[in-house]
Amino acid sequence: MRGPCPDWERAAAIAARTLGWAQVDIVVARRFVDRLLGMAMRIPPDERAVMCFPACRSVHTWGMHYPLDVVFIDRAGNVVRLCRNVGPGRVLCCVDADAVLERAAISAASSYRRQGPCDVCGSRAS
Repeated sequence: MRGPCPDWERAAAIAARTLGWAQVDIVVARRFVDRLLGMAMRIPPDERAVMCFPACRSVHTWGMHYPLDVVFIDRAGNVVRLCRNVGPGRVLCCVDADAVLERAAISAASSYRRQGPCDVCGSRAS
């Protein structure tokens, strides 16, 4: 991570616009606890929430209850690598990245809030 500290909210917003993510709420994870928990505690998933992890080149999806879209960006907000619909238990790395964005995969966020019976077990969402 070279040079002065960039405006991560701005860089994340540039990347979100590039990807066509409309009306997002960007949260920059600057504190240890925010970086540790990431998106794992956001249940049900919020399709508008985007977490930005500055000075980061790798993330994991351990403990996730839904798939994520993971985007590696540079300091200017250019997308370096895009990983869609990443399931739990994965580790992703990109040596060319300066930060990582995470959001709930849209299909996951939509189906998580579905009120019909579950496709797997048949129970109804509460």
